[in-house]
Amino acid sequence: MAGPANTAPDAKSGPGRGGFTLVEVLVALTILALALAPLLRVYASGMRLGAAGERYAAAVIVAESVLAEARRPANSTSSQN
Repeated sequence: MAGPANTAPDAKSGPGRGGFTLVEVLVALTILALALAPLLRVYASGMRLGAAGERYAAAVIVAESVLAEARRPANSTSSQN
């Protein structure tokens, strides 16, 4: 004698449901996106400030070099020749 025609377990019954629904996945992705958006903005802002700091440091080095050259006596460069 053949068994029941529908022997597949119901996906929504029992303790081991089998997975997440599409709505659950979409809600989780929305929460993740809302949490990550401010963090990405902070990261991008930090990168911009880091690049500005590097440019500032390079400008300070050039300015110190120019000042050191300007403070050097004029005859000290000709005496080395």
